Amino acid sequence: MPMGDTAAARGDVEVTYDTAMGGVVVSLPQFITMAALEGLQERLASRVAAGVLDGARRLLVDTNQHDFESVACIRALRDALEGAGIGNGCWRVGFVAPAEHRASTVVSDREAYFNDVAAARAWLSKPR
Repeated sequence: MPMGDTAAARGDVEVTYDTAMGGVVVSLPQFITMAALEGLQERLASRVAAGVLDGARRLLVDTNQHDFESVACIRALRDALEGAGIGNGCWRVGFVAPAEHRASTVVSDREAYFNDVAAARAWLSKPR
């Protein structure tokens, strides 16, 4: 799909299921606004409740360029993930963000930070 056709390119948060990785991918737009994040928790929670994400205990969060409108947007993203039940001990989460916006690479066997989507996907695809 051409880059211009993605939800993230339009300024929306894109939520997809990656069958090869066996998990959920949340792709954020270039500039992340509170409006873009509105409804993310409900969308994720409804997919969890519908069983769409059953067995998907892997999450890749691509923050793109990590250009958030405000610190409140970062909190809203975390709240949306936690509110949907993602981030508890059953999930492995890989965050993609530029190096200047993160303190470390691998925090634990459940949470890690990466420069690019391919590295995050490879880490998430490995068995624990």
